[in-house]
Amino acid sequence: MAEGRQGGQAGAERWVILLINDEYGTSKGGVSTINLEAVQTLKGKVVKDKAVVYATALRVPKQDQEAADRDGVTLITPYQSEGDKREPSLDWLTLEFKSHFPKSTLSSHEYQVSRDPKSVLPPHVDVIIGHADVTDTAARNIHDEYYKEADLIMFTHVLPEDTEYFKGGQRAMEASEKEDAMLSQVHNAKAAFSVGHRIFKHFKNKYRGDKKPRDHQLFFPRPSKVFEEVNIQPDSGEGELVVLSIGRVKNAENLKGYNLIARAIGIVRKYLESLRWITRGISKDAWEKSMKILEANLNSGDLKPTLRPYGTQEDIRNDMKTAHLVLMPSRSEPFGLVGLEAIAAGIPVLISDKSGLADMIKRLVAEKKLPPGLNNRIVETSMRDSDMDKTAEKWADKIRDTLTDTDRAFRDAKEFKDALLKSKYWEDSEREFLQACSIIEITLKDVDKAAAEYKAAVEDVISKISQQVDNLDRERKATAENCKQVEKEVKQHYEELISKLEKEKQEMISKIQEIKKEREEELTREKEKLETELKKSKEEEIFFEQISDRKDDTEAALRELKEKLQQVEEKVEKLSMQETGIISLVGQPKVTLKQLQSEVPGGSVFPQEKKQKSLREEDKPPGEDDKPPGEEDKPPGEEDKPPGEEDKPPGEEGKPPGEEDKPPGEEQKPPGEEEKPPGEEEKPPGEEEKPPGEEEKPPGEEEKPPGEEEKPPGEEEKPPGEEEKPPKFSSGSLSESVRFTIDVEEPTVESLPCFVTVTTNNADLTGGKVAPQIEVTSPQGKTTLIQTTAHTSPPLAAGKGQTSRVSRVWGAEWRPQQSGKHTLGVCMGGMEDLCSLTIDVSCNNPVVRLGEWGNQQGQFRRPIDVAVRGDRLYVTDCLNDRVQVFDLSGKFCHSFPTVTDYPKGLAVQTDGTIVVNSEEEVKKFSPSGELLHKFPLHLGEYSDPWGLAVQRDGRVVVADPGKHSIFLFEADGTLVKQVGGQGKGEGQFDPRFVCVDKEDNIIVSDTYNHRVQVFDRNLNYKHKFGQEGRQPQDMRYPTGVSADSRGNIVLANNGGITGGVKHSVKLQVFRPDGTWVSTISSDGDKLNLPNGVAVTEDGHVFVADSGEYDDCIRKYRYM
Repeated sequence: MAEGRQGGQAGAERWVILLINDEYGTSKGGVSTINLEAVQTLKGKVVKDKAVVYATALRVPKQDQEAADRDGVTLITPYQSEGDKREPSLDWLTLEFKSHFPKSTLSSHEYQVSRDPKSVLPPHVDVIIGHADVTDTAARNIHDEYYKEADLIMFTHVLPEDTEYFKGGQRAMEASEKEDAMLSQVHNAKAAFSVGHRIFKHFKNKYRGDKKPRDHQLFFPRPSKVFEEVNIQPDSGEGELVVLSIGRVKNAENLKGYNLIARAIGIVRKYLESLRWITRGISKDAWEKSMKILEANLNSGDLKPTLRPYGTQEDIRNDMKTAHLVLMPSRSEPFGLVGLEAIAAGIPVLISDKSGLADMIKRLVAEKKLPPGLNNRIVETSMRDSDMDKTAEKWADKIRDTLTDTDRAFRDAKEFKDALLKSKYWEDSEREFLQACSIIEITLKDVDKAAAEYKAAVEDVISKISQQVDNLDRERKATAENCKQVEKEVKQHYEELISKLEKEKQEMISKIQEIKKEREEELTREKEKLETELKKSKEEEIFFEQISDRKDDTEAALRELKEKLQQVEEKVEKLSMQETGIISLVGQPKVTLKQLQSEVPGGSVFPQEKKQKSLREEDKPPGEDDKPPGEEDKPPGEEDKPPGEEDKPPGEEGKPPGEEDKPPGEEQKPPGEEEKPPGEEEKPPGEEEKPPGEEEKPPGEEEKPPGEEEKPPGEEEKPPGEEEKPPKFSSGSLSESVRFTIDVEEPTVESLPCFVTVTTNNADLTGGKVAPQIEVTSPQGKTTLIQTTAHTSPPLAAGKGQTSRVSRVWGAEWRPQQSGKHTLGVCMGGMEDLCSLTIDVSCNNPVVRLGEWGNQQGQFRRPIDVAVRGDRLYVTDCLNDRVQVFDLSGKFCHSFPTVTDYPKGLAVQTDGTIVVNSEEEVKKFSPSGELLHKFPLHLGEYSDPWGLAVQRDGRVVVADPGKHSIFLFEADGTLVKQVGGQGKGEGQFDPRFVCVDKEDNIIVSDTYNHRVQVFDRNLNYKHKFGQEGRQPQDMRYPTGVSADSRGNIVLANNGGITGGVKHSVKLQVFRPDGTWVSTISSDGDKLNLPNGVAVTEDGHVFVADSGEYDDCIRKYRYM
């Protein structure tokens, strides 16, 4: 520790701190107020007398000296030689400090004792504190010249690049130069404290450059006790209504919003005649110019503003005590101490949303440290001059609402004051400041000393307690003899009690033995009774076994009867199939569904019929081998009648042999109808002796000698070789003119639907009640049946004397679930292999791959989310802090910076506005990348916002896995609702991404619960679907989610790792109710870690994918 702690005494622990400022009081507000708060923190209860504090001031009015004496601070004024009549200026501190603020040559102790003259700086200083853009240059120069070993700390109150714009002219152009100068002065300082979030976030980015402090901290100022301790008396507003504004007007009317608020007050004056407007902070030389500015914008001949000069905190407090409303309408305010002091005083206030104070209020409300009603005291204020009238109307509405119900306004203001002081939001900032000044290190030593003293006191107490214990021990020994006597008496009583209990025990044992004997006899009787009943039950069991055996015999007989009955039914079916002979094709015989079922090889509905038919063919007599299949089954006189013979009466030429002698009424019965089933009396002679296999031959075939088959009428006179040939059948086609064909829509891609058509030509299938089926055989041999539906096909025109030609088209949708060669075969009514087709299904690899790892245009470093609007694709490029824009073919269009650390969630509104969120705020950009609006999130500790979605009315939905919640905000950032909590119940999450469907329902990917939850547009729970598993429809760590205009939901799964094994990464498609549709996986170009997804109207999906130096966007087809 250097020489100088309390006068240089070795081991002294008083820290010497020097604050550089131009005044000690607060008449100039802003910087002086923060300077005073720093002093009061250093001399507060936490520090007490551990620091010696000096402060410079160019001039010291009486009230400032009184305040310094009250605070225990020594003021140092500039040295001014005799005859020097100049007014002290800031240059005396900045440039001429060696003349006006020399360093003392005395020792620290001598300097403390003498303190004369008062214009000499102390010989030793531990910490120097300056204020950016006012005394930062002076503090840096004094540090470098006098106290190089001291720590340098800077407070930053201003944002030149924001505020100078509204001052216009040369000052706006010099804003960047001013910030560069501020960076030079703070470079390598021990710490920089930024007042409020707005300044902190701005310089957090600035300090990424070469010039920066060693530590950067956020500082929330505490309101002065002058305002904390004041008691504002509410007023009913029946008298004069006073509106108060504080701050200079000249050259600052645009920045401080006076031109805006003057217009608003002019509007309110039309409704409130007792309105009065007071403005505090006008210098004497600027009074006339300020009045002209206000009157020009006020536009009211009935109201003249009251202007008051700069004042102390006491003056401002007295103004507030007689006011009804305080206004802070700045169009750009780095913090806004005036508004904070008004809240602390308990006066109604309206605050511009373009202020650091508004940011702090929203954050504290979100953390539930302040009531949500305080958000209503924040007024949306546009920075555009073109919006001046519109913004003035908003302020006028707020002012009028407040002044027309002052009772409620003062009641709310009292609630806001109590909540603000109770929150103690400033304590963290004060602790960080004291640590930077090394003051807390000193107080910790005091704590150690106090702990040592406490330890000694505790040891003394322990010693006294030990003495008392010794006394008690002696008393215990004295009573030991009495205890022995008592023990003897107790023992005697115990022995008597034991004896009594033993006697009762023996009596109880005797009773138990008697009860046991009686129970054993009773059980013996029960046993004998049960054995008798068991014997009877065995006899009954034998009887039932005999019945069961007879039952089995009966069932066998029944089965035999059923088989015979089936044979009869088959025979009847064969006879029935002979009744369908009608010419349906031009010059070709008609082919019916029943003929298909009975004649196509391998396609019979009755499996045993094929075997029996082959037996009949082996026993055919010579001459029948060349007969076309099916001819022997035709009933005489039906299929092969020549044209023109259909109308001949019975009995004329063409009747089949044997039909002439039939009784009347039976002439039209086809041959074989008279045949009776087995067991009936009128069996044809000799039928009993038919060998097996011949029962099913068509009637008349058994008795015909070889070569003498009876021909239908009209065929007897035909010369050899001219007979009409019946259709030929083969596997896959019925004849040369009866065919099945199958076709598949191209391309056939894994997981995507395609259409399969089956065409039947010249086959009359309309009479059948079945439709063709498509049998799909996968590369692994697994078969699947697909049912077809009929499509209308008009019949072809028929010639004279001919029927129509028939053509039918059948169709079905097929969605292959894997790649490779698939065989598609047509089957119908039990027939197989009517025709077939082999299709090679391709993998669903990406249609397009955009970009690679890097920071150039079109490259990515961890793309998080994607969105599609119109013909544009938008991507949040997280580690490159930007949004990139492409067309839907993957061509790069442009990009723009988000000015936000690590942008994640992304959505595009219907008007093209791009909405992006980060860890701290949501920003809205125009399509070209211009920042339009932003609002802070302030979701509290452990917040980690990820996915984002926008509803049609502009409301914003944010998924926050850190808070296990979903947040719904209005378009302006007002929190509407929060739903969530850690767990697996309804409305409990561990979410990553979120989207909205066409109805504005909110769909959440609940990542670590392996499911999706669906809510309505107001965050009311509707339903959930999904579970963890390895089936195609199961989920595993779902991430990105998107819904298309048809309601389909596309979901990405990153698979996760179990036991070192990486699970399948995939995309899934679900219906709105959660029904699984398909799974899209890529064999050729695999996904790594998919994040956000976005669907297009033409059935494609974009996926933001991250891998080890393999970051890109992939595009797939999903419909």
